[in-house]
Amino acid sequence: DSDSIEGSVPATVVDTVVERTPGIVGWQQVRWLTCCGDAMAYLGRAGEAELDAANGEFDGADRADAGLEGDTWLQFRAALRHEHGPTAYLFRCPSCSAPGAYQGHT
Repeated sequence: DSDSIEGSVPATVVDTVVERTPGIVGWQQVRWLTCCGDAMAYLGRAGEAELDAANGEFDGADRADAGLEGDTWLQFRAALRHEHGPTAYLFRCPSCSAPGAYQGHT
């Protein structure tokens, strides 16, 4: 569904994500992030352990999407799990390498 692709990208990018990219399974509406006028590369799901292993690289994007700060963010982040429940979906821009993330349920 092209409504799930965030950002302003050419129709060919939307077509590629919708028709030729393996889907992301989620309980809620799945979103595909964009950057630099292109679809970001999907890296997979992450919980607190995977976010820790990434040395905080995705925390800014993940926190911004959640709209949380301080202790509330830390409590929310601690509840994220790779395999079930609330999880983070991680992306990376193929052009500028910017990290992207959002949360959902698996």
